[in-house]
Amino acid sequence: MMLSQSQGGAEGLDLARFLDAVSNAYAELEATNARLRDAIAHIGAGFAIWGADERLALCNDTLRQLLPKLADLMVPGLAYRHLLAVTVDRGVIDLNRLSRDGWIEIAVARHRRPSGTNELRLTDGRILEIRTERAQDGGVVDLLTDVTQARQSEHDLRHAKEQAEVANRAKSEILANVSHELRTPLNAIIGFAEMMTNQMLGPIGQPRYQEYAADIRDSGGHLLSLINDILDIARIEAGRLNLHEEPVDLPAMLEACTKLVEERARRGEVTVETAIQLPIPKLLADKRMMKQIVLNLLSNAVKFTPRGGRVTVATWNDDSGRVTIQTSDTGIGMTAEEIGNALTRFHRSESAFSRRFEGTGLGLPITKSLVDAHGAGFRIESEPDVGTRCAVIFPAFRTLT
Repeated sequence: MMLSQSQGGAEGLDLARFLDAVSNAYAELEATNARLRDAIAHIGAGFAIWGADERLALCNDTLRQLLPKLADLMVPGLAYRHLLAVTVDRGVIDLNRLSRDGWIEIAVARHRRPSGTNELRLTDGRILEIRTERAQDGGVVDLLTDVTQARQSEHDLRHAKEQAEVANRAKSEILANVSHELRTPLNAIIGFAEMMTNQMLGPIGQPRYQEYAADIRDSGGHLLSLINDILDIARIEAGRLNLHEEPVDLPAMLEACTKLVEERARRGEVTVETAIQLPIPKLLADKRMMKQIVLNLLSNAVKFTPRGGRVTVATWNDDSGRVTIQTSDTGIGMTAEEIGNALTRFHRSESAFSRRFEGTGLGLPITKSLVDAHGAGFRIESEPDVGTRCAVIFPAFRTLT
């Protein structure tokens, strides 16, 4: 059958368009491949693509630079198992007591079943992290990064941390030992000063001597309090804060703690009162620690409340079974920053009012540690020149019904 000239011309035009489209597509593919090769070449890590037949399809120069003793092998078609064998034979890696064949089998099995990352230790001391991923065509993609410096930094940090922990334990042991040695003579000093102050063996004679004895007693008591704080911190840091749990009667304990701060409150013209919402269940807790928690909070409240102020210790329980103990005062208060500082060991407030009082700055940090040991919550709310509220919230599992 004969084609008309117009028909032949149309078919020729269609073929030309087709060939032009193919040429454009090929050119675009080449450009894409060029961009891909350029991207792979500039990756900051070693890059390799292995085919489903476990032969090298493509790698970048960074990989050859990471493994210079193997660079001559890294050309398309290289068998993965052969690369491993040469790696061992040329002494590139540290086998870490594995046999040559055993290491090769493990490496081949891991490459066939990629599962994230592993590390390769080289005989020159470097550490390479290898990330392996399965490709859609059944092949494998490897990404190798030199992590030697990062691992060394991690090792140095761990070592420094271990050294700091050793030093901290030694410090705590020294503090505990020295504090115990100081307590014995201090107790004697305080006891004899108390006898002299109360003139238990008869009149002293000069009234001023009695004042001196009272000063010795008060100073000794203050020093003993500081030593006890240091002992508590030493026990906390040494991990020796063990709970001796027993049922604790909160109303009775709060009344006892209030009596212990009454004298100081009276001298400072501060009113101390309790607010107990009955019935309050007993708590399963360490009685000594509980008493110390409340005494620390009450003592702080009385210490930092000016004359004519008021301190209240309250307790209540809620519908969820939790029990709260709260101290509140009309004292100098704190800013948010000062609250954070107050919970830092050995940090003391620098306000004009607080500088009038001595102390180690350990009261609240110790209290927080004792609260934490009971699995309880600790909350401080404060406002300068208004006052402070400190609440300890014991979870329901601490209550006894």
